[in-house]
Amino acid sequence: MIPELVCCKKGFLGRKVMTFKFGCCDTCVDVVFTPLGRVIVRD
Repeated sequence: MIPELVCCKKGFLGRKVMTFKFGCCDTCVDVVFTPLGRVIVRD
C-alpha cells in the first residue's frame, strides 16, 4: 500500500507540511519536516 501525495505546503517557522492519503482506508496523514531534520507525523 503506497500513499498518495495530496498537497505540499510551507508551514510555520520554516517547516514543510506534506499531506498523504491512503486509498484503501481513506485516511489522511500530515508529515511535517522541520529545518533541523526532525520528522513529525500527525493524523
